[in-house]
Amino acid sequence: MLINWLLKGRRWSLAYAGLLLVGLGLGAFLKAGRMSFDLTVLHGSVLGVVLLISVGPTLVFSLVGIPPLKPPAPMPLDGEPMPRTRFLIIIPAFNEARVICNPLKSLFAQRSALAEIRVVVAFNGTDETGRIARTLGAEVISTPTPGCGKSKAIAYVLERIEPDADRYVLILDADNRVGPGFLDALALASQTGAVAMQANHKVLLSRRNWISLGLLSAYAASSRLYNAGRSRLLGSALLCGTGFAIKESVFRQLWPYVRTQTEDIEMNGLLTLHHDAGVQWVQQASFFDEKPDTVVVAIRQRVRWMVGHFRCMRFYSGPLFAQGLRQGRLRALELALYYMVPVAILVAACWLLLVWPATLVAQLPADGLSANFGWALSTLILAYILGLPALGHLLDIKGISLKGVLQVVLFSIYAAAVALTVWPLAIVLAAMMLSRSDWIFHTPHQGGVNTSASR
Repeated sequence: MLINWLLKGRRWSLAYAGLLLVGLGLGAFLKAGRMSFDLTVLHGSVLGVVLLISVGPTLVFSLVGIPPLKPPAPMPLDGEPMPRTRFLIIIPAFNEARVICNPLKSLFAQRSALAEIRVVVAFNGTDETGRIARTLGAEVISTPTPGCGKSKAIAYVLERIEPDADRYVLILDADNRVGPGFLDALALASQTGAVAMQANHKVLLSRRNWISLGLLSAYAASSRLYNAGRSRLLGSALLCGTGFAIKESVFRQLWPYVRTQTEDIEMNGLLTLHHDAGVQWVQQASFFDEKPDTVVVAIRQRVRWMVGHFRCMRFYSGPLFAQGLRQGRLRALELALYYMVPVAILVAACWLLLVWPATLVAQLPADGLSANFGWALSTLILAYILGLPALGHLLDIKGISLKGVLQVVLFSIYAAAVALTVWPLAIVLAAMMLSRSDWIFHTPHQGGVNTSASR
């Protein structure tokens, strides 16, 4: 398959070269035919789509998220001990023998006065992951079919565990490492009556290079700004695929509806449509998640995300728009737009790889309003991929120093480089794979242990 061939080694660069050649060829064709047209409508349309669906909401939420969120206040004791929250922690694992110790050791090391945990590894692989997990003290439930994917592995575990309506199901990935006080922070947040909670998603570094450090900066923007602002403005953060907890009765009701490769994105819509429930952002519950450190792995991961995201748009944008208009729910309307983000990314990628090169070669006029639209689009994209990671990372570090500021600037440049290198090709490949409903790509993990750079 061409896509599998391209996503090996550095062959991804050939895909970019091919797309740029198509853009340059289109420009040469227009120039040879002496064709000319006003770019105002084109530039204005691209600007409108990107601004309305993606960049605009992100900038708004991120600015609203600048003031730090206060932790939830403890419930009054009145002489009674604090109530304890029960968590069923499910860790889906394929062949994760190198990293499964990360979540298990960090969970069992927690000394929580507020949480009771039952840890189950949903093993759907063929290596030593299950044996290692049992040795470390976890229950292991193995699926009959190896490689069945995360959502099916979780469903299989739920079928074999007695329901408990008062418990929360907490999902962690096999490479995660939870920070000190993680369980206490989630338990405290649960006492507010939250249906769903998302913990603070940070980066665990397995190797320090421009890709992993750029993603560190990008995730600082997502966690420190975007999700915090979204929670403050809409009363709902976004589930991040790992580090999230949902009331077990609700989780069991909704999980059978999951039908895409992005169960986290899908569950946001299901929570809104079936329960009108938001996701509480728990800033104090930090956990660390290993990120790709090669371009190929980063592209493959985002291809899977975008295929699932496209499918979520197909399934849920219409019903969410209808609910939002019918009930006057801003949260539902915004989530319907959020499901359309892949369209905005695809439009921006086509503008960058095809339209812009063709415009330069054909020497199409871009004066007045058209030129202003082009500059506005470039400025917004720059703020999105460069400015927000810098601001998020700056707010996330402890103590300001010249060295720290220089690091923030460097890492934000890395974040912009990763965005420009990874996302355009990922979204184009995802658009070519929309018929796929399987897991598509598994992300390899290295067993990283360095969390210091993301604190």
